[in-house]
Amino acid sequence: MNLDLQERDERQQALRALLARPLLSAPGDAEALALVRRHRIWLADWLLRHAGWGLTLDAEVARLHRTPGDPLDPSHPARDPRHHQPFTRRRYVLWCLALAHLEGAGRQTTLRRLADHLGRQMAADPVLEAAGMTWDPLRREHRADLVAVGRLLQHWAVLAQRQGDEDAFLAGETQTGDALYTIHRPALVRLLAVRQGPSLMPACDPAALQAEPPPASDEDQRRHLRRRLVRHLLEKAVLHVADLDEPSRAYWKNQGPSLIALVAEATGLEPELRAEGVALIDRDGTLCDLPLGAEGTEGHAALLLANFLSAELRAGRTLVPRASIERFLAQAAEDHGSRWRRESRSIEGLDALGARLLERFAAGDLIRSEAEGIRPLAILARWGTPDIPPPVAVQQSLFP
Repeated sequence: MNLDLQERDERQQALRALLARPLLSAPGDAEALALVRRHRIWLADWLLRHAGWGLTLDAEVARLHRTPGDPLDPSHPARDPRHHQPFTRRRYVLWCLALAHLEGAGRQTTLRRLADHLGRQMAADPVLEAAGMTWDPLRREHRADLVAVGRLLQHWAVLAQRQGDEDAFLAGETQTGDALYTIHRPALVRLLAVRQGPSLMPACDPAALQAEPPPASDEDQRRHLRRRLVRHLLEKAVLHVADLDEPSRAYWKNQGPSLIALVAEATGLEPELRAEGVALIDRDGTLCDLPLGAEGTEGHAALLLANFLSAELRAGRTLVPRASIERFLAQAAEDHGSRWRRESRSIEGLDALGARLLERFAAGDLIRSEAEGIRPLAILARWGTPDIPPPVAVQQSLFP
């Protein structure tokens, strides 16, 4: 392979690895970490210049300090790595308190020690009490919240389980229900990546954590617009021109093609240009946290629903009532139910399936969810094909 092409390929792989996992930690991410380290100068320069993002790299951890385009975007919540359920308010509170506990702990901790600490913290904090935040280790759903937090900390390599059984703790077994963790401090200290410390926030405003100084000149304003558009392409990979404010739309009209080429060259994503905007396509799926098409019940249902919604859009129906979607899924379950998971064929199962699919469509900027119904967007037609294969493995999930 030509050395220039090899270098470009390695840089694309390194940038994609950081976009997929902004906190890379050895040994679990050893190969990606080696690529980032090899191309750290180019990566740091490109990210800072074009996105305004920083890159921190040491012997064990690489951390992309990513400023989100919309700090209040709810479309990609933290999720339990095992069951993929989005974090509730309580789980976010437990997450923050767990990080505080780990900061003051030694080299190791246990699940029960963490539970005791969190219970005392929540009981002693009047602000949490006033907000209705309680945690009772005798309640299974509360123990499940803590286990989900622990699993996410393991996913980010902050904790490594050495002994014990989280499932036994979840079940309430008093003798065996515990787990021993080693704390990986290089990952712990890099996990929080904000522009302003939480203790300095003027009010309870999460957006203030990532607030940037306002542009001081016309040049600063142009740089701000450019970086905001690049961030959007890197984070969403789909940009609808109609969603842009007037200054961004004017900048995009003149500079959009160069920004698309810039991001495509750096990431290896393939642009698809349409009158409505652009989609950057990930052919190998390494950046897809919520892939649309896959085997199994939800993969098959997702493609069927995408085909239905895109057909509605082509027919000029820009707002699809939720009742129409419910009827479609009910008919799909009747037509294909013998190959779908049994729990997905009940009324409750179909409701849950529809909610999950619409949530993922919205997260991918394929639809807009409104009070009156669902508004399909043009990009959804990319998956609208009448030739949809049946599910191959009914036990598999669309979003493993």
